[in-house]
Amino acid sequence: MSLSNIIKSIFTKEPPKPVKKVYVAESQRRFLITRQGCPYCAKWTGIISRINTKLEPSRMIHLIDATLFYKFGIPDHPILERFGKQIEDTGFPYLYIDGILRSGAFLKEENEGFLLGILSAKGELT
Repeated sequence: MSLSNIIKSIFTKEPPKPVKKVYVAESQRRFLITRQGCPYCAKWTGIISRINTKLEPSRMIHLIDATLFYKFGIPDHPILERFGKQIEDTGFPYLYIDGILRSGAFLKEENEGFLLGILSAKGELT
């Protein structure tokens, strides 16, 4: 292959296709997905409720009940349509905060420390 053909092949190749990313609207970048009957979900819900009182309304963590999704596979919330497969893989509870995921069961103190650490580092706790 000649040098001109090599150069031509380099410049005529299609650029790589971008990696698909799941778009999450700014107002939906903080959420906790739970289901009824999950004892770990109840612990997380209590932590989130307490912490939400210290956050500005626009920065609060939204609580999403995924019981219908868990029992029947019905994604009754737009977030469940986007994250349903990941939730099935990781289980409940499922916390997503500004691109950071934490799912499954941990000690209450670990969960609270994790969340307070993130929010304190961002200077968001009042």
